[in-house]
Amino acid sequence: MKEKTMRNLGIHALVVAAMALLFIGLFMLMPKDVNASDMIDLSKGKITLSQSTFTYDGTAQRPDVTVTVNGEEVYSWQYDYDYPKYSNNVSAGKAKVIVRGDGYYTTGTLTKTFTIKKRKLTKKEFSPSKTEFVYNGKVRKISGRNYFPNGNSRFMKRGRDIKVISKKLKKVGKYKVTIRGIGNFKGKLKYTVTIRPKNPKGVKLAKRNKNSFVVKWKKVSNVTGYKVSYWNDKKSKWINKTLKKKRRFTVPVGKDYTGAVVVYSYKKVGGKTIKSNGKYYSNGVKPRAVAKLSVTSGYGGFTLNIKRDGYYELWTATNKSFTENFKPFTFYAYKGDKRTYTSSYGEQFRFIKLRLYTPTSNGNKLYGKWSKVKRVNWY
Repeated sequence: MKEKTMRNLGIHALVVAAMALLFIGLFMLMPKDVNASDMIDLSKGKITLSQSTFTYDGTAQRPDVTVTVNGEEVYSWQYDYDYPKYSNNVSAGKAKVIVRGDGYYTTGTLTKTFTIKKRKLTKKEFSPSKTEFVYNGKVRKISGRNYFPNGNSRFMKRGRDIKVISKKLKKVGKYKVTIRGIGNFKGKLKYTVTIRPKNPKGVKLAKRNKNSFVVKWKKVSNVTGYKVSYWNDKKSKWINKTLKKKRRFTVPVGKDYTGAVVVYSYKKVGGKTIKSNGKYYSNGVKPRAVAKLSVTSGYGGFTLNIKRDGYYELWTATNKSFTENFKPFTFYAYKGDKRTYTSSYGEQFRFIKLRLYTPTSNGNKLYGKWSKVKRVNWY
């Protein structure tokens, strides 16, 4: 019993000793009183910034701060932990950074200004909301968006960021427009804005006979006349016709013509012809077959050389029946275009075939015959 009591007293003594050492250590770590004469007066020092000039980009600018007094650096733990503080550091102008003493190691306040410059408008960064409109009898307005190199963007509001200088954008025609930077922006950009007439409405395609069909449309007010373009498949080009008052046209179809037609309205303004955007219609026949594929092999893929204008459908696969790793593509291309296709990892060849098609007005497609299947190898 006596031995057990002595053991408990020994453990108790060790615990008390450990606690005493802990309190002594904490006391040693506690800050000592510092006389006012020993404090560092920040107001007698200076701030050096990592960068003193910025260009506006819509974000807050916070350059790194280095504080020195009498040539000796004052570390951030020696002044108020809420500092440095920045003000007016987003918009263009003079921004400020402030450092304040913590009242123990340091005293006083130190400030430094830096500059945020206005950003110059460039066509690389600025994108106008629109440069083409369709006439609707109302005045059109332009704004835009600026895309900064840091990935941010800003809606460019008229009167805050930009000033738009132009004639009233209302009537059909072409207008010279100047966009001038204001506020956080400077410089100016020039654009041409087009207001086009409306497309003809009520377009109807009569039933096609052996050689042609008739297309009709309703009158469009405030235009000079109409234009019709139809596709010559043999020459691979659009044939254009102008009609001043007539609102019907006979479209040829047959061996050389697919029956594809685009109907426009137009207006003469200041000696220039302003066309509507036009709308595509078709009441035609199947296009010709692709006579021969023109393909160039390259590194990791191939390039398809287009020999005539038209709508195309391309099939590619790793077997002749086009059931393995099948990939189809549809596109419109012009004569002389080159379309490059890259392979999937590990592939060294593909089988391909190509055909033309004509879109119809009801959303269907009239397909021509397929070209011969070709195996394309690459390196």
